[in-house]
Amino acid sequence: EEGIQTSPTSDPGIESEMSTSTPLESKTGYLDELHRQLCNKALEQDKNAPLREMRALKDLSSVNQTVNQSRRRMGTAPNRSVSNALRKINVSNNRISSIERLGNCIPILKKLDDVEVLNFNHNQLRHIPETFGKYLKSVTNLDLSYNKLTAFPACVLNMPLQAFNLSDNEISISAPSVVDTSNSDAPFCPSLKSLDLSSNAFKCIPLWLKSACPNLENLNFCNNDLQILPDDNFGFEELKTLNLSQNQITTIPEPFFQGMNSLQNLDISFNSLINISKSCHQYLPNLKILELSNNRLSVEQVDIILQLPSLSRLYLANNKLAGTFPSFSNFQSRSLVELN
Repeated sequence: EEGIQTSPTSDPGIESEMSTSTPLESKTGYLDELHRQLCNKALEQDKNAPLREMRALKDLSSVNQTVNQSRRRMGTAPNRSVSNALRKINVSNNRISSIERLGNCIPILKKLDDVEVLNFNHNQLRHIPETFGKYLKSVTNLDLSYNKLTAFPACVLNMPLQAFNLSDNEISISAPSVVDTSNSDAPFCPSLKSLDLSSNAFKCIPLWLKSACPNLENLNFCNNDLQILPDDNFGFEELKTLNLSQNQITTIPEPFFQGMNSLQNLDISFNSLINISKSCHQYLPNLKILELSNNRLSVEQVDIILQLPSLSRLYLANNKLAGTFPSFSNFQSRSLVELN
């Protein structure tokens, strides 16, 4: 293909195979096929070779190197090897343990400032360099799930993220932490809509989360070690889905739901919940789905729940309900379609 430069170290067998294969209709198709063959050929000899072989693909817009079991420490590629057209990087399902060298290589990071999707899930990362948030200025979708991170990488909140998956790591916060929001370097990501922190070891919700991510719509804290919830206004005004299931929560403080007028789906199942905020019906006017199964709620708490005006689905299985169930006439919602 005219205008496509191949690496001088490329295997001539690949070029021969390309020339005799079915003609590709576009430059993009040629690049995809060449990328696939380079990776397959290199993997036969050196599991780390694909990253070196791809240096000639100057117009590459997407890199997918999943399930290669690469042990490479990212960031050793020379500056000239990085394509200016790169938009997606997928290096999931490998054995990458460090990206420190990439984080310290400013020329390469500047070349990556148009990358929009970055996927590092199912690796062995333990730390994210501070420089990531400074130079990766276009990343909207970041996946760091299934790694070995032990601290929340707040530096990435300086990216224009819309979706951030940090699930299945080893992050532990045992006491509420406060960030000085007057500091210009404080994490702030108003574009973030979805944050997945499930399957970590959080014992509490970081207090700075509201100021750092004020426009969250989906927040997932499922399967952590949460024992207490903030006793002040948690107040994500745009939040639509909140998952607090599979924790150790026993009570919901009265002010917790203040400001959550947009919340539609709330899951607090599989906790040790004894009581719920008495004013929840005032703060949750648009809540449609409430999952409270596998807790320790009594019939008295059900009376409070029935005051929710927009509830359509309510799940109360496996609680401590005893005595007389409240009359259906107590239901404030006229749209209830499922009660378990």
